[in-house]
Amino acid sequence: MSELRGEWPERLDVLVLPGIPGKDVKVGTGELPYPTTTTDVIKVLRERGLKIDYHTPDAKRVGVGYKAADWWGPIMVITQSTVGSLIADAIWELIGAARAKNSMIHLKVGKATKGGTTVEWFEADGPAGEVVEAMRHFFHDRDQ
Repeated sequence: MSELRGEWPERLDVLVLPGIPGKDVKVGTGELPYPTTTTDVIKVLRERGLKIDYHTPDAKRVGVGYKAADWWGPIMVITQSTVGSLIADAIWELIGAARAKNSMIHLKVGKATKGGTTVEWFEADGPAGEVVEAMRHFFHDRDQ
């Protein structure tokens, strides 16, 4: 578990944090890295009715991509475990079943406690299908 600084924004389902899962990325002074997949993930989640916001202002965000078959998702914190399943579905939709068989993915998604001050993290790197399924189980088990 780790702590969140500040208060959780009211009626927010997902907070997108800067950083690249599994990478220590250096960008320009005052800039914060986000995977280039971030916009696509947010678009699909908003289409599913989720309220999403970034932790940092637009002017400070810089997209970082890699020339690899791997897929890096944005680092996100959610308020309820059911949102974790929606994120898993969105990632699966974006990667596609055919590509998922041969792709490695890198995810870091946390669930904030009721007060929104601490986070329990799911962090995984591996074959897309296995990581997405493990993420579903991680958040499903927290609902029990």
